[in-house]
Amino acid sequence: MLRDPDSKEVVRKEDESGFTRKIRTSNFLLRLADDMIKESMAKGDFDNLPGKGQPLKSSSDHNPYVDSHTHKLNNVLINNGYAPQWMTLETEIRTTYQKLSSNLELSHAALCTGDSRKLWSLEVVKFRDAIKELNKKVDTLNMLAPSLAIQMVHYNAELAISKVTQRSTSSTERHDGNTDFTKTSNST
Repeated sequence: MLRDPDSKEVVRKEDESGFTRKIRTSNFLLRLADDMIKESMAKGDFDNLPGKGQPLKSSSDHNPYVDSHTHKLNNVLINNGYAPQWMTLETEIRTTYQKLSSNLELSHAALCTGDSRKLWSLEVVKFRDAIKELNKKVDTLNMLAPSLAIQMVHYNAELAISKVTQRSTSSTERHDGNTDFTKTSNST
């Protein structure tokens, strides 16, 4: 081993190709830092750190095509509860559709008997109008969405109505016991 004027050790090694490489290490500083860390751990200095027991934030969420200033600005906006318009609109559309379809099911269960058929027809008309308005919001979302994967298709009011009526009729048949079970004959 040779020593240089900076008092760091110089180790010469030959690699596979026969070249000599210099690897500088400062063993004294490495040992000193390691001893200080172990001593602090024994004292419990690292027990009160913020975020203890939580995973470290990874930098993998950083978009390589966005400069660092824009990335930091986006993080500030996200941390303060800001969400893009398309994201809030998508959430609003989905929750509105769920409410509309559950209200339609409740209306069908309550109004599908006897004299209430006219009220059910009015509920269906209201549902169709609400779906038309919701589909306008879907169009707005599709214009704002940054990618095709986020875009939505229009809701089909007739399909939703038929599903509700089919579920309702099949559940009443099961509960009434009036189902007609016919056996199919196999001709050989």
